[in-house]
Amino acid sequence: MQAAEAGAQEVESALLAATTTNLVSVVPFLLLGGFFSLLFGELVLTISFAVAASLLIAVTVVPMLSSRLLGLPYSSGISRWWPLKAFQNW
Repeated sequence: MQAAEAGAQEVESALLAATTTNLVSVVPFLLLGGFFSLLFGELVLTISFAVAASLLIAVTVVPMLSSRLLGLPYSSGISRWWPLKAFQNW
C-alpha cells in the first residue's frame, strides 16, 4: 500500500500538468458565441469533464487497484500467472 501511495505521489504532478494543459486548451471554446457555441459547447464540456474524471481515476483508483493486485497472497496461485511474474521481475 505504501508503494502505491509513493507511486501516485511521483506521477501526480505530471498528471496534473497534462490535465491542466488539456483543459486550458479546450476551455476558450466555451467563450465563443453564436453558431460555434451551439455546435461545440456541449462537446467541449463533455471533453472537459472526461479529462477531469480521468485525472481523478488516475490518482485514486489505479494506485489502489495496483496495490491490491500486487498484494495478493501467493497461495491463491496468481503468482504463477506469467504477466504478473514478468511485472514483478521487471
